[in-house]
Amino acid sequence: GGVDIKLSSADVATVETRTADGHIALVSAHTAGVAVHIDADANAGSIVDIDAGILDIDVTGAVTLDSSAAGLSLDGVLDSNLTVTASGQDLDIAVAGGGTQELRLTSAGTGPSALHLSASAGGINIDSAGALAIDSVGLSIDSAGVAANITSTTDGAAEDFTIALAGATDSSLILSSTGTAADA
Repeated sequence: GGVDIKLSSADVATVETRTADGHIALVSAHTAGVAVHIDADANAGSIVDIDAGILDIDVTGAVTLDSSAAGLSLDGVLDSNLTVTASGQDLDIAVAGGGTQELRLTSAGTGPSALHLSASAGGINIDSAGALAIDSVGLSIDSAGVAANITSTTDGAAEDFTIALAGATDSSLILSSTGTAADA
């Protein structure tokens, strides 16, 4: 049969071990559906507080974290990762729902690769329904081993393509080629 422990509204229940090597195990032999249920949502202000030196959660199925009325914050003070390890699987980071929301990737790093996008075996594809703006104190676009191009396709008048060097300084706009053919 089952065990049902009920306390009066003013009581607090504490389960604790008294020795340094003691532990508490909640084990269920249930094979389908909800095996262990922690219910603390009597009010929107009800809190489940877990304090641990190390928290290790292992599951054989899916992991789902849903917040129906607030945000989600994951913070770590050391190097961290979010990794999909199986072949042919994707990782989606999305802002859904429309409106003026933004997806922000930010870094306070001070090195030359403070934000590093790396595709070790494939390409990088950036699609935008609006304009693409890149603002930087310097810009370097390098391609090697294949033909490269910059193309703007117009569908109306005054859709000009401008390459310009701005600023009243002793600077030059340089187009150069080390090709060896007659049309280099």
